[in-house]
Amino acid sequence: MARLTINQSSFSFGEISPLSYGRVNVAAHRQGLKTCRNAVVGARGELHRRPGTRFVAATKNNNLAVLIPFRYTADKAYMIELGPGYMRFFTQRAPLMVAGAIYELPAPYSAGELADVRFAQDADVLFLVHPNHAPQRLQRLSDTSFSLEDFPFNSPAWDTQNTDPDIKLVVNSGAVTATSGTPFDASWVGRSIRFFDTAWQHGTVTSVISSTQAQLDQSITVTETSQWQRNAFYTGNYPSQVLFHEERLVFAATASRPQTFWMSQIADFQNFAPTEDDGSVVDTNAISGTMNDNQINKIHWLASLNANLLVGTESGVWVVRSSNSSTGLSPSSVIARRQHATASAAVPPILIGDSLMFLNRPQRKLYSLRLDNGVDHYSALDESLLADHILGSGGTRMAYQESPHGLLWIARRDGQLACLSYDVSREVIGWSRHDLGGTAAAVESLAAIPQPNTGVEGADTSPDDLWLVVSRQVGGQTQRFIEHFESYWSYESTLDQAFFVDAGLSFAGQGMTTLTGLDHLDGESLVALVDGEAVSGLVPSGGAVALPQAANQVQIGLPYATQGEILDIDAGGDDGSAIGKPRAIFEVNFRVWRSWQLSAGPSLSTLRPLAFKEAAQDQDPDLPLPRAFSGLVRQKQDEGGWRRRTNLAWQQSDPYPFTLLSLTLRLSSAGG
Repeated sequence: MARLTINQSSFSFGEISPLSYGRVNVAAHRQGLKTCRNAVVGARGELHRRPGTRFVAATKNNNLAVLIPFRYTADKAYMIELGPGYMRFFTQRAPLMVAGAIYELPAPYSAGELADVRFAQDADVLFLVHPNHAPQRLQRLSDTSFSLEDFPFNSPAWDTQNTDPDIKLVVNSGAVTATSGTPFDASWVGRSIRFFDTAWQHGTVTSVISSTQAQLDQSITVTETSQWQRNAFYTGNYPSQVLFHEERLVFAATASRPQTFWMSQIADFQNFAPTEDDGSVVDTNAISGTMNDNQINKIHWLASLNANLLVGTESGVWVVRSSNSSTGLSPSSVIARRQHATASAAVPPILIGDSLMFLNRPQRKLYSLRLDNGVDHYSALDESLLADHILGSGGTRMAYQESPHGLLWIARRDGQLACLSYDVSREVIGWSRHDLGGTAAAVESLAAIPQPNTGVEGADTSPDDLWLVVSRQVGGQTQRFIEHFESYWSYESTLDQAFFVDAGLSFAGQGMTTLTGLDHLDGESLVALVDGEAVSGLVPSGGAVALPQAANQVQIGLPYATQGEILDIDAGGDDGSAIGKPRAIFEVNFRVWRSWQLSAGPSLSTLRPLAFKEAAQDQDPDLPLPRAFSGLVRQKQDEGGWRRRTNLAWQQSDPYPFTLLSLTLRLSSAGG
């Protein structure tokens, strides 16, 4: 029998796939977990209990809604609730109130269209696209005022030029006549047309008189010409993608041209003219291009990385760049080449450092795309390979919290969240699973914006808030709430401020005995932190709940559990590997940081509380008993006995903080 001491000082790979359990010799196994639920991997490989979610508002009329971030400055960021026929605004973690109501604008999208709305921002202007609607321009006019309108093109994006020399048009003071051919029908009404004789001129068709005659809104005159082209965007054929790239506004993927992109003129976002008026072409003119694939594979997303335009399609990832490495992108130098054959999902990608993160077509794998060192080519790496179970039936939307832990959040089809803590330079690629408190809780949308400035000197004033639209069963009915994750537990936090409840609220006052304003959770069994003490089983009625004792500080909401389990450890034995040999853990030391209360044991069904108070008193008996402890907490393992694998699980279900820095296990290993 061998006595062993094993230390796991990093959890930087988070939860790994059951298909990886046999890889005991790789770093992911030594620094991974069997279960990592409602905890995130920190930049140093530590584990943090995820904070709770704070209730902000119910969606309007309990509607389906998606979240759109609007980052004007770090101190002035907005979250937009885009619902059927409207958009509402939130800022400073609260609704933007104007004249006693949440500020709202009408919007053109139906409930069934919301998931396919795409957007791009430039300073105080946000551009939105959907294939069924004209591109929209949202402008911030002041801190409390916005406007939404159809995007005003000065010169539209243009389709390919007429290729039939037998169709010739002449324009006389805006009256268009086909001198050969019969091109006109009702579909021309509302479309712009561009003509060239000695110069390019354009107007919009207001009526079609016959198959050979139409009327424009401009009193222009053009001699007979076969050089004409119509606008590319029109009813039923609007772009589905939008991006800013190299000082150009980019639209892409209409129904008739699913593989084509259109770039505006440089620094002139409303001008998509591909030439000067005299027909000459200069480098600043608008650009268009098509992914020349063997099949028609729709553009699913656009991204800007390393001065290149990256295009994700149903057949792979393409790069659009200048054919001349010494000059920028221009009408005469644009080329598009496939870089990787991984088909992309119709989910907007996320840029993290110099890596572009995107989902594959089945939405069950996450790839990172980055430029190869010394090679002008992008390679894609499957970052979910060792945790291929983590995305479940597929991811639907993504958001990135850059600070404080570098977390990529992915909403899954089943409403759970997958989270990737990602820092390649520190070899942190840690996955975790998250489910929100409440009955049938499901995340339907998510987005991140900078957190309001705390004003605390020396504190991190630029962390990000993750906002969510969450549906739950409350009182037997489906309710939809807008919530945001509370700040992560920090050096400045005090235990009575700990916020580890979902859909929760905070209350402060002297000698409070009843809390009101909890209407959104009527009839639910809640947990509260009452002046630092956990209280469970509180059920509000009519929005009110009575406290068991008078309190000054209360955090209250739906409970959730944070859980972890270690992998089977191969510590080695006298005659080689310990895998499959009988082993028994007789002591575990949890090194924690600013934590309070935890249960542990051989499995999640056999847990016992750890002795936090005793650990705190052992550390310094002369200090008053703390309410959050940093140091070693020991547990003797008397349950479970001898097993042919190493078993250890833990759980935190009370509304307290928990950060795990390392685990030290003392165990006995038999020889056979």
